[in-house]
Amino acid sequence: MLVLSFTQFSENLNDFLLNSGISQNQISRDLGLSQSQISDWKNGKGVRLSKNAKMVSEYIETYRNSNNKQLPRSLQNTIHNFCRGSKEKYEKLERIIQALNEIT
Repeated sequence: MLVLSFTQFSENLNDFLLNSGISQNQISRDLGLSQSQISDWKNGKGVRLSKNAKMVSEYIETYRNSNNKQLPRSLQNTIHNFCRGSKEKYEKLERIIQALNEIT
């Protein structure tokens, strides 16, 4: 992915965090960066793209091209709220997801 400006990078990072299910904390752990640096980028604080920002862009691109994707955080929260500790509900939902995976 070619990042043309810091603004575009920040917008891309925000979109990724919102839709991927990956947290700022996970990115910082995976790449060995400080969470505060990722938070600054997310909030548009910065003026230039460092090698660390380019590393995050590559991380995002690799994730988007992989088959090992997580559910968006909003969907994870919905599932968690639906199940509320019920093993029976979780198992039913798991069967639904498996069936959907088979038809897609």
